[in-house]
Amino acid sequence: MRPSASTPVTAGGDPASRTQPGLSVLPQRTAALGTVTAPRPRTASSPPTSLDDARRLHQLTGQVQQLVQAVMEALNGARPLQQLSRWMEPSLFSSLQLRRALVQEAQEHFGRDRPSPYADAHVQSVHAQCITPAILEASAVVRCRKRTRAVAIRLEARRASWIVTALEIG
Repeated sequence: MRPSASTPVTAGGDPASRTQPGLSVLPQRTAALGTVTAPRPRTASSPPTSLDDARRLHQLTGQVQQLVQAVMEALNGARPLQQLSRWMEPSLFSSLQLRRALVQEAQEHFGRDRPSPYADAHVQSVHAQCITPAILEASAVVRCRKRTRAVAIRLEARRASWIVTALEIG
């Protein structure tokens, strides 16, 4: 059975193909998930333990919002997928490439006048929580035309940057 364009993107797949032919590099902002350290983990009901922890969590939440926006733009075709490759595990990136290919195939089948299901995507809100100092999980609400989507994302600190290890798009 072949997955549809609304199939969630998860880690898995063939990391051999990491480029997508036919996409030109567009001059756009890339999400920069640099060396921000995670705040100390906390329970769901307790507030951040210090002002520094609250600031770090707020900064990471802003970076997650930029990353989710970049993913939605890439799925829509407004941004090259290759820009996201350094922020994702190779297997997750391959799954994202497959999802983009399915969206392109559907657009070719139904005609270019039919918009992408990810057209006009805008991240409305992001809620993040540090599970451990090296793991951040977040959920985002994304508005795409007349539909609202939920996005769940998990980032893990590796060396001096954060890497997306799980991504689910509803």
